Amino acid sequence: MSGARGAKTSLFLVELIIALLLFAFCAAVCIQIFRGASTRVNNSEALSRAVFEATAAAELYKAHGGDMRKTADEYDDAVINEADDSLTIHFDEAWEPAPATTPATADFTLTLRETQDGAAEIIIRKSGAKDAIFTIKEVRVVS
Repeated sequence: MSGARGAKTSLFLVELIIALLLFAFCAAVCIQIFRGASTRVNNSEALSRAVFEATAAAELYKAHGGDMRKTADEYDDAVINEADDSLTIHFDEAWEPAPATTPATADFTLTLRETQDGAAEIIIRKSGAKDAIFTIKEVRVVS
């Protein structure tokens, strides 16, 4: 009788261990899914804010008749680069304009560049990234 009881006990322990392993595997999968969702949420937030800031810069540029200097005056810490005819604004992680004196601490950079055909291009990048988060290819001022 004790042999049958020992077999049932060991079978129960094996089933319990298998159930715990299955639960641990499912928990690991869920953690990976939540981590991926968190990354997607952060990317979506950055894209939404990039679209908003690029659109705002384009509207200011058009409102000032394509005058980059007047557009720069709307931002406290905007920097105009005469060499490549561009306007740069740095933003921190909360999308507040960051001081131009410390661009290394900026998380995002908006660049408004005038093109040769009289239009302008707005590019927003995450600091250290090669690819743009968002780009407005052609901003034209209509008289």
